Order: sequence, then C-alpha cells, then structure tokens
Amino acid sequence: MKYIILLLILGICTYTDIKGKYINMMVVGFGGLVGVVWNVLSGEMTVSAMLAGMILGVLLLIFSIISKEKIGMGDAMMVIITGIYLGIRNTTSLVFFSTLLAGILGMLFIKIKNKEIGYELPFAPFLFAVYIIGLFATMSGTVS
Repeated sequence: MKYIILLLILGICTYTDIKGKYINMMVVGFGGLVGVVWNVLSGEMTVSAMLAGMILGVLLLIFSIISKEKIGMGDAMMVIITGIYLGIRNTTSLVFFSTLLAGILGMLFIKIKNKEIGYELPFAPFLFAVYIIGLFATMSGTVS
C-alpha cells in the first residue's frame, strides 16, 4: 500500500512539475507524514532506516541552497520523502537511474531540438518513470 501512496505522490508532483514547473509542497509534506506514520505503525522500517533514507535528499537540498536552485528544492524534498518510503539503497538507485535518464534525454533535447546547454528539464517525471519501472521489475521478479 505504501508503494501506491508514493506512486500517487510522485504522479501528482510530476503533473505539477510539467504543467507549472513547481512541486506541490503540501502534497510532499503530507506524503512524508503519511510515510512516517505508516512505517512506524506497521514496523516496516525503523526510524533510523527512514532517517538514513532521507540523507540523499537532504544533501540535494543543501546543494540546492548553495547552487541557488540548480537542483530545485522541490526535487530535493521529493527525494527526502522517497527515502522515507524506500530507504537509502532503493532511493539511491532511484535517484541514480532518474539522473541518468534525465541526462540522456537532456542530451537528446540539446542535439535534436537545438535546446541550449542550460535548458532546464523537470526532474519529477524521471523519478516517476524510474519508480514505475522499478515497481514493474519488482512485481515481475526481475529485481528483488
């Protein structure tokens, strides 16, 4: 169930990121709260595992502040709550493959669509797409 909740959060954030270039922080905040409550009540993940899962997002948030949002704060917040749901290992994999996919698509946009090097792509759709691929891979038994 918690994986469906995360899917909905990432889906809503993807929609707002594509349509309006923003991440709805109410959705992210509420989603994070639901994830913490779910994990504590179900015992699926310890508090220390959730905190460890959040580390990558916190580092991205610090980088966002230092770089004047070269990576959006909303994107960092999505990674923080993803860590609450998935833990450090799966969140790291999700961010790695999302960044890889974004980089490939970014290069294609520069090459094919003649976009500038500084062209900004919304990151939420890549998190969402890679998360869906991961869900299907897990359900099919391809990935554990």
